Amino acid sequence: MSTAVVYGDISPNVVDGSSIWLMSITETLSKTCDEVHLQLKMKPDNYRLLQSVDKIENVVLHLPPDTSSPLNEEAAVPVLESLVNRVGADILVSRGLNLAHTLSRSSTLAPILWAYITDLPFPITKLSKTNVGRLQRISANSRRVFVQTEAARSYLESIAPFAAGKTCLMLPIVPSEAFSKEKRGENYEQSDKLRIVYAGKMAKDWKTLEMLEIPKHLRKLGIESELLVVGDKINRDKSDPSWHIQMKEALEKAAADADSGVEWLGGVSRDESMAAISSAHIGLGWRTAVLDSSLEVSTKALEYSALGTPALVNFNDDTRALFGSDYPFFIDAQATAVDAAKVIAKTANSIDLMSPKVRGKVANF
Repeated sequence: MSTAVVYGDISPNVVDGSSIWLMSITETLSKTCDEVHLQLKMKPDNYRLLQSVDKIENVVLHLPPDTSSPLNEEAAVPVLESLVNRVGADILVSRGLNLAHTLSRSSTLAPILWAYITDLPFPITKLSKTNVGRLQRISANSRRVFVQTEAARSYLESIAPFAAGKTCLMLPIVPSEAFSKEKRGENYEQSDKLRIVYAGKMAKDWKTLEMLEIPKHLRKLGIESELLVVGDKINRDKSDPSWHIQMKEALEKAAADADSGVEWLGGVSRDESMAAISSAHIGLGWRTAVLDSSLEVSTKALEYSALGTPALVNFNDDTRALFGSDYPFFIDAQATAVDAAKVIAKTANSIDLMSPKVRGKVANF
């Protein structure tokens, strides 16, 4: 009998890439393991995220012992040790560098730890001696290490030789139902408005503040549009302490202004998020140059594409390899909201043609 435990330093109350991954890996393991135990970081306020796994017969959800406050990384160790011993787990899947390092120091957890490292410091000039030590310890102590791309595997194994022979690829996961759903709504050619969507966390490097201006600039170019914003998680930015306040105020102001072209749906279930993406003509996967060298693929751009919604993405080696050099919806990382509007306006006539094609581009995921 195989039993897996899954834990991420992830809130079950926010729908974003990491929380969706938590649901997807739990569902995936439920198809290969006899039991899957999902330990939650905190008590859920609602089940809009968890409903996708709560109904699976061999998945068991576990609340933290103290439901009044979330688990931190150190507090998660004894909770997971107790759960692993109680259910006889032979696999523990975790996500994140810092969490993996903490868990890898436990003699109970390390031998069964499959650590998914999604935040490798890159390029090497950003790699501190502290993180080198952490990566070496994780690689030496864990049973397996997951990374997202071949480039990430090569990079990790060069830094931490113990990772050689232990490192497995975990490609970004797009729910199968995204590929099976029919495209919703009218084609762009038949519609009186261009529908744009952004679904995910609000973060400075994801240019979510700048994106709110795109409908206004499209109107100046003669294109009426609406931007659907899906999600309610607003990240703080270490380099700009007031950014999250600006983001929230700007989003609330735009959502309250009928002339802004912005509709904020807030936090919704995964099915509702996929429905919003599917109903749009184009998605926003536009990011700053900081993320062009992250050794990771944008899961959100993959999900947009799987649902038949082409994504506006940065032009870099990874996106060129995925979508092809002739993909019409590339944008430069340094571009402004005005530039983004111009790219969208220039390529709008390609949207209906590209909609079925992008599904094929991401079929491997």
